[in-house]
Amino acid sequence: MPLHPFSLSNLSLVFLTAGLLVFLFRLWKKTVRAASPEEKNRFQKPVTRFVLVYAVYAAAITVLAALGFFRVATMPPRFLVIFLPMLLVVVLLSGANRRSALSFLSLVPPAFLIGVHVYRLFIELVFLQFAREGLIPEVLSFHGRNFDLFIGVLALPVAFLFWKKWRLARFAGIVFNVLGLLSLLNIFSIAIRSLPSVFRVYETLYLPLYFPGILIVFLASAAVFLHVLSLRQLLPARQALVTAPPCHVSPNPGRNPAFQPVKTTRQEHPKTGKRLRFLLSLLHRQLPFFERGFLNKCRF
Repeated sequence: MPLHPFSLSNLSLVFLTAGLLVFLFRLWKKTVRAASPEEKNRFQKPVTRFVLVYAVYAAAITVLAALGFFRVATMPPRFLVIFLPMLLVVVLLSGANRRSALSFLSLVPPAFLIGVHVYRLFIELVFLQFAREGLIPEVLSFHGRNFDLFIGVLALPVAFLFWKKWRLARFAGIVFNVLGLLSLLNIFSIAIRSLPSVFRVYETLYLPLYFPGILIVFLASAAVFLHVLSLRQLLPARQALVTAPPCHVSPNPGRNPAFQPVKTTRQEHPKTGKRLRFLLSLLHRQLPFFERGFLNKCRF
């Protein structure tokens, strides 16, 4: 099939990719500017390493697509080079430490990580043109089984909830991210069965086979990474269980120099304190054999 790299749909894909990169770069600069020196030391190096490694991977995938590497149906399929690194990054982001590599999430407004998904609305409009040109199967467009258009439509309303700090914003954000990941999983399942391989069921998907069509891989992977980061930001962090060290106390605490009573302050209801003092006063009157010194020390 003849490919036209400079068609309107392909140029729209280039502009969408450039716009997303500019937005993420400006968001990153704003986050670094708001961070303290200690916070920068925790997350700046891991994030920089990740960006450099992913940039090398993106350049390699682009060169392979331009050379026609993915146009040959082999076993195992060559498109595993695309999906396996993406899966690895998702695993790394899911298990990364919130207090070090992902500590920058506390500086990023949740509305930004959700509202950015509005670009998926424009991707679906470009997909309609790709389907007319025969570059993607119709099942991968809005007329088929691709419902990612609704994720792009819901992005701004959910981000608005966070902007206004509504009570249900966190719950709505978690639901939005889960639905977005399920939508992307549905798209990936269709795309895998449309690429040139022995598993192909639908019409051939030509986008990852040339440049700039390969840019759709980076737009889709960015959506996955943003969903995972947003979930890590909204879900409560797991707290490690702290076990107290063994305490060696002699049988007679009074002769143990290491034994020191711990003074604690308690906040209690005023009525409870009055009742306890009243009971102690009764004991003080009715039990003359009770040690007065002990009762005088019991202050509630």
